[in-house]
Amino acid sequence: MLAAQPGHGLHAQRVQGEEERGNSSRQWQGRRVIEQAGLATFNIAPAIAWQATDRLVVGASLAAQLAEPEARVAIANDAMFYGPPVGLPDGQLELSGQSWGLGGQLGLTYAPTDSLRFGLAWTAPVDHSVPFDVTAQGLHPVLATLLPTDDAARLELTVPQQVLLGVAHQAGNGTTAAFGLSWQDWSRFGNAQLKLPGSSSPMIPGGLQDTWGVAVGLRRAFSDGWVGSAGASYESGPATDAGLPAYFPVAEQWKFAAGAERVISDSLRLRAALSVTVQADAEVMQLSHPLPLPGRPALTGAYEDTRVYLLVLAADFMP
Repeated sequence: MLAAQPGHGLHAQRVQGEEERGNSSRQWQGRRVIEQAGLATFNIAPAIAWQATDRLVVGASLAAQLAEPEARVAIANDAMFYGPPVGLPDGQLELSGQSWGLGGQLGLTYAPTDSLRFGLAWTAPVDHSVPFDVTAQGLHPVLATLLPTDDAARLELTVPQQVLLGVAHQAGNGTTAAFGLSWQDWSRFGNAQLKLPGSSSPMIPGGLQDTWGVAVGLRRAFSDGWVGSAGASYESGPATDAGLPAYFPVAEQWKFAAGAERVISDSLRLRAALSVTVQADAEVMQLSHPLPLPGRPALTGAYEDTRVYLLVLAADFMP
């Protein structure tokens, strides 16, 4: 559970579902720290591959990445120095913006035998400078004059680089076993800054640490056209001993998945998969806030028992 304490507050990652808007969001103690936020990315990445030898393939891509951060937070209207009108309910502030950045990927696969294959891939970091549009509703007239104008607030961040290493072995009975290792440069993302005219504030005051992960998987083809698969993975948490801000509730994760597919004909294949992500408690220590507005409370506690379930049903048509 999270608990609000008197003090400061602000910004980003979805911590409430859409169904929790309205009365329930106004009752949440952390509404003046964050109500909803997130970061979406979209990549356009043409790629090229070169068959260097019978066993070695080298590939590369150049990516144009669109980043779209957004945040919504309740704003206190009850500071006494505002003057009349008094007794106003909380207002609401929304920040949103877009930025294009340049990235890319390098990779190779090497097959020392027909049944064994190694893969290595590096994804480059992408730097973004996002100008924010500021939208406010229901703010006290005095408070409204303190808000930054559009494009005056800017988020500087880096989408982290990562390295992936994989090994796959195909047995003679139609079974493929795979093993993977990963590393992500979350410490670079932890340096994100919110820049205002004349000031710059860290989005994650305690910073982040790099993460690593490991994954295993099995895939088995059966003679009647069915294919089954299952896997599990672990990823370490990016949090430091200083804790996390309320808008970045990310901790170590276990993921489990299973799936099946069936070839119906030469042009039709049906697929189904279920995955479960189980996350450890994310410890929150929000004592300062990047947006300097009154009424921001300190927030400490933890996001507990976080789980995500994903069910996928798909049909592939190949004319």
